[in-house]
Amino acid sequence: MLIFQFCRSKCHQNFKMKRNPHKVKWTKAYRRLHVKEMTQDSTFEFERKRNQPERYDRNVIENTLKAIKKIDKIRVDRESKPYIQDIRKESQGAKRSREGARAEDLLSPNSRKDTSYIA
Repeated sequence: MLIFQFCRSKCHQNFKMKRNPHKVKWTKAYRRLHVKEMTQDSTFEFERKRNQPERYDRNVIENTLKAIKKIDKIRVDRESKPYIQDIRKESQGAKRSREGARAEDLLSPNSRKDTSYIA
């Protein structure tokens, strides 16, 4: 017999209504399926739940807290990279279109100087 444990009553109610979590937009299953957030990243291994008690050492805790800050920064940078690349592509496309428009202006017959006096 399976026993389900839910993180909050909202999840339990949706389960009882037989809603598919892949179709409910706020669930982790939906976000992973539709690639809304990163699913495979080495930084997620640090957040794994560990059920074994440990003896703590002050130096270890201090180093761990420093590492957590670095890992969070790395994760933020990695998550922002796709957006930055998209912005760069868009700006390069706009730049190319401006350059193309300038080239067309230079080649258009209206922009050429009057050379009728030569003939």
